[in-house]
Amino acid sequence: CADGGDNLAVTATNSIIQGRVDALAGVELKVHPNSDVAKMGHGEWIITPVGGCGQEELQTLVENMPNNTRAVIHGQPEKGGLCFFVMEGTREGVWQKLAMHRWKSPPKVETDTPLYIDAHLSQESATRADRR
Repeated sequence: CADGGDNLAVTATNSIIQGRVDALAGVELKVHPNSDVAKMGHGEWIITPVGGCGQEELQTLVENMPNNTRAVIHGQPEKGGLCFFVMEGTREGVWQKLAMHRWKSPPKVETDTPLYIDAHLSQESATRADRR
């Protein structure tokens, strides 16, 4: 195209892609050793936008999930709840989802895992599980 329209479109697209890559550059996918992801390669991931978010942002995360992933639950910040999104998938599926979204800043991403307040509760839980 003589007017350079194609070059502008390519430049704009590259800028959008670079912006998404830059936003994801600081993301670390934390895999807890006792999570399903660590044990089986697939499980639930908790994604927490840094600095909070609105209900609309969480709703956009639910839409257009990559293949072999699914949205599990998300927070309700408009009702005073927490800003978080939980999805199920592999590490690759999470990266795909992260790349599809426009982030204001890199989110915190970690696998879901049992969390115990103290060692006594952890032992009681393990004992109950062994009895089943």
